[in-house]
Amino acid sequence: MLFDLLNPEENNNIEDWVSWAMSSYLPYKFWMEDTDTFDLAIDKFSEQYADWMFSNYDSLISSEPSMIYKTIQTISEDLKNDNLSLIVMIDNFNYKYVNYCKDLFTYNGYLLTKNTPILSMIPTATEVSKHAFFSGEPFSNSVNNYSAMCKKWEPMLNKNVKYVPDLTTLEKIFEKDADIYILNYLSIDKVLHDNAKDSAIPLKQRIKFELDAMVNKVIEFIHRLGVDNFIKIYIISDHGSTKIVDGQVNMISPKFYKDKCEDAGHRYIKLDDKKFNTYKDSLLNLCYPMDRAE
Repeated sequence: MLFDLLNPEENNNIEDWVSWAMSSYLPYKFWMEDTDTFDLAIDKFSEQYADWMFSNYDSLISSEPSMIYKTIQTISEDLKNDNLSLIVMIDNFNYKYVNYCKDLFTYNGYLLTKNTPILSMIPTATEVSKHAFFSGEPFSNSVNNYSAMCKKWEPMLNKNVKYVPDLTTLEKIFEKDADIYILNYLSIDKVLHDNAKDSAIPLKQRIKFELDAMVNKVIEFIHRLGVDNFIKIYIISDHGSTKIVDGQVNMISPKFYKDKCEDAGHRYIKLDDKKFNTYKDSLLNLCYPMDRAE
């Protein structure tokens, strides 16, 4: 039965959860998103994962190598041995498009050699997870100067690392001036934050258009530098996304979060210490209260 296949009741470590997500939960979840349906039982399973993740977050941060803030350190030996590396940080990249992205690179002669799931930080937002990726730290109050953060990796890697903030900047590179390029690709995140009702093109198609264009720009960059045969490409994301289907109930009243969110996606709400202590207990069963980093 499908219900039995999806039931994560026996999962007790992150390997179990990742295997369950990739083999059972995500394929069904993606099908529901594509057909604009939802399943309350599946929503409960995702809550079980969220509860487990929140309860084990501290231990995951300290011991789990697949946390996003450890990514550059984890692949450091590969980066040291590469002749040339390009890391593409795709902001807000849903896992459902991984195979499509892989096929685009395969068409251009680049084969997938490794597929490793990475865990985002909590909350799963750009300003948290992307900062963690670039800084190599789980918590940091430093300013988001990604270019400066890239330079801090140079002594460990013994390589010249260059931050590329967008595709326009990538297009202006005509000769190799670094050993490791890190491209920050934001277009998919912008598409997902647009109001889908304002576009005549279906969201899934718009995302595929963006991926097509991104891969083409990357291939053009590789051809310009003449590094076709010895560049290695790494694709990573700071976080994914999910579709909230009409009819799914949010137990937290919009009156509470609407004027407290910096983003329409309302992944999280920032509260001062006084309000946090006031709301913490009453919202415990509806969301996950996290103390601010000192």
